[in-house]
Amino acid sequence: MERNTFQLVLVTDGCKSFVLFNYDQIQFLQGGSSGGDRTTGAGPSPAQVGINGGDGTHYTIHPYSRTTNLYNLPTWADPAVAGPAGRWYRRTDQALIGNTPALVCPRNRYFRRRGDKCLQFFHTGRTYSYPEAKAVCADEGAELFIIRSQADTEWLTGLLERWNRRTGKLRDVWIGLTDEDTEGTFVWEDGTPFNVTGYAPWAEGVNEHNNEFRNCAFMNKRKSWLWYVQKCTEPWENDAGPNSHICAKNAVPLRPDC
Repeated sequence: MERNTFQLVLVTDGCKSFVLFNYDQIQFLQGGSSGGDRTTGAGPSPAQVGINGGDGTHYTIHPYSRTTNLYNLPTWADPAVAGPAGRWYRRTDQALIGNTPALVCPRNRYFRRRGDKCLQFFHTGRTYSYPEAKAVCADEGAELFIIRSQADTEWLTGLLERWNRRTGKLRDVWIGLTDEDTEGTFVWEDGTPFNVTGYAPWAEGVNEHNNEFRNCAFMNKRKSWLWYVQKCTEPWENDAGPNSHICAKNAVPLRPDC
């Protein structure tokens, strides 16, 4: 259209991407679907001009979009852009208008993602007391995996069941929940109080079994991975003993190689 003339160039170095607009006689008009005049394009609401990230949510808007100001674009310089008059550019890669950068796990054995956490399963070979399991995680900048929801439990139970069927080597699993400080008041390893009215798949009889010596919660393999309590350290009781555990650390934003 004569009244809407511009050139668009996308520039990228494979890492950062920009669009460059060169304007000539451009007029921002409002269509009939938005209440504008179908002939002249005039309407009650100024047009919005910008670059859409593709999902209708992430976008950047021209600094004078949706105003009633008129500009002679070939001679007007965008105050946000250094360069010749009539030129406007915006960066269009994820860092500014795209989706939040993807989260990834460090390039080591913390390979399995769960939400914003990267997990490492210590479920073969040596088992650990509760303090030892905490120390193993801490040495790697991690903490014992904390179960926050029923979805977490179902996901983890399915994973443990598959591993156990395949190897037959899995032990019970510490879950980062204890009442060591105050008997009967459980606290997650990150200091979060345990929600006694929230989701908690305790095994039958756990209240009677819990006492001042049995302070650490775990997923009990013999009770369909329901939660139970036992002593945190030696001397162990009956078939309770050192357990497997899962360490969790924060996933990190994906960074481009350039």
